[in-house]
Amino acid sequence: MIQESIIQQLESYYNMFVNISVPSMLDFATDTLFQRVKSIPYCAEVLERVTTIHSYNSEEIENVNIDEKGWPREGFSLLPIITERGIKQYVAYCIQYHQYLKDNGKIDYISHVPWLTNNTGKGHDSFTEEQNFRNGFVRPIIDFLISELKKDSFVLYILNRYKSRIERFGINYKDEDTEESELKLHKKLCKFLFDQGLDADLFYSPNTGNAIPDFIFSNIEGSKYIVLSISNKMKLAK
Repeated sequence: MIQESIIQQLESYYNMFVNISVPSMLDFATDTLFQRVKSIPYCAEVLERVTTIHSYNSEEIENVNIDEKGWPREGFSLLPIITERGIKQYVAYCIQYHQYLKDNGKIDYISHVPWLTNNTGKGHDSFTEEQNFRNGFVRPIIDFLISELKKDSFVLYILNRYKSRIERFGINYKDEDTEESELKLHKKLCKFLFDQGLDADLFYSPNTGNAIPDFIFSNIEGSKYIVLSISNKMKLAK
């Protein structure tokens, strides 16, 4: 199943990130991890979507870190502000905050995430802060993507890619009003889904127009289903 393959890929990338234990290379390891994650088309689209919905510009990012008196916020007071709207907004903030740090030449990322640094007054603990950075800044992004992969959104992503393909390149038919053309559309979509690695989770009905769903998809946990029927009445891009 393609979702499981992507999940394994994400875990592999994260493990390589964790295994770079030299503190001076943490910024480089973080940049490399995010670059690898965004090289996966589905992950790039999910992150683009969530950062569009929860968008921060540079001024907003800077203001979040400053209190009403103009002083840098302590971690315990900053965390509720960042996370008050849930995991999606937190992931969106971390992605954009990382890009902000990178674009503005802010080195030593750990020193710029006060909500994850040591606020106990017991002194600087670099190992703990590195762990907090990995677990509190980077890992939530990986977990969010894995969670999305386990939902039906991945199937919808693949179907939307097929829709875009039709809109760009069209489908050649001799007669779009015949049952034969509907069957051709049915078979072409089936082949496309197979090529995308969805063959393991779909139910395929070889006959159209029989009141039986053409495709039934389940999410990776099998807890939710998407039913799809093909019709020759659908508008196709020429």
